Amino acid sequence: MTIYIYDECELKQAVEAISSFYDSNQVFTLQGALGAGKTAFVQAFCKVKNTISTASSPTFSLVNEYELENGESIIHMDLYRIEDQAEILDFGFEDYLDNGRYVFIEWPEYAFGLLGEHVDIQISILGDKIRKLECTKYE
Repeated sequence: MTIYIYDECELKQAVEAISSFYDSNQVFTLQGALGAGKTAFVQAFCKVKNTISTASSPTFSLVNEYELENGESIIHMDLYRIEDQAEILDFGFEDYLDNGRYVFIEWPEYAFGLLGEHVDIQISILGDKIRKLECTKYE
């Protein structure tokens, strides 16, 4: 699935398309250059799913959890500062995957060997506000 976004206001429609196309409670990896819109995508996803709290970048905390009105939650990881797979295992990475919630992982390079089924979203910058989202499901 490939989606083009020509303005930030179209991000909500992209999120709705992706969340309706893929199974609920899916693991998503988000790849792209700094400033491509990985965190913005998660923020839009959280708005669509009506989280109680506002999504923000977990660069320093590594993991943020956003509660939904129905008591479920969305997990948002940022592995930018991770230096190897051992660090991922140290903070309980695998426990977050096996919980039946939506999980978003930014900078997932060291996590790929630990992931089972997931959807990779590659975000490319095509212009000032133009983005291309290429979604590929891995089983």
